Amino acid sequence: ASAFEANLEMMLLAGTETEQNSGLLLVQMNQHEQLKDRFGLMAPAKFMKTLSRLVLHKIRDEDVICVWKSDTLAILFPGLTVSEGQACSELIRDAIRHHHFRLETSSPEVVVTASLAYITCVPGDSAELALERGAHALTQSQKQGRNQLIIQDSHSYEHKRAM
Repeated sequence: ASAFEANLEMMLLAGTETEQNSGLLLVQMNQHEQLKDRFGLMAPAKFMKTLSRLVLHKIRDEDVICVWKSDTLAILFPGLTVSEGQACSELIRDAIRHHHFRLETSSPEVVVTASLAYITCVPGDSAELALERGAHALTQSQKQGRNQLIIQDSHSYEHKRAM
């Protein structure tokens, strides 16, 4: 298993032991392939680094940020309530939306957007179930367009449209 999956398992286990909810936020950079075609092989990786930095500035010390896929970050929020998780996800989405992405300091701005999906993990959730729900919510988010955020508790999901 990847470092991300191991961390997810640990968070879910701790949540079950302490009977606390936790959260998983998936942040997928849109148009990964197009960015590569337009700006070269290294461009998406550079933009992902910038995305990671933006996320890092918005999370708590105990939260864990991992790379899940080459174009997707996964942020683990141990012990967060649904409303705290939603607020945190909104902050991250806004940070991405308002950031001026550039390949080099002097180069022109590049439009980089992301699709975001936040799911609440409840005591007893398995990593497999959490990832399945997360991937489903992420697909919903992508269908809604760029910089969209889907918030999903363990039973339903709510769509947050980009302003």
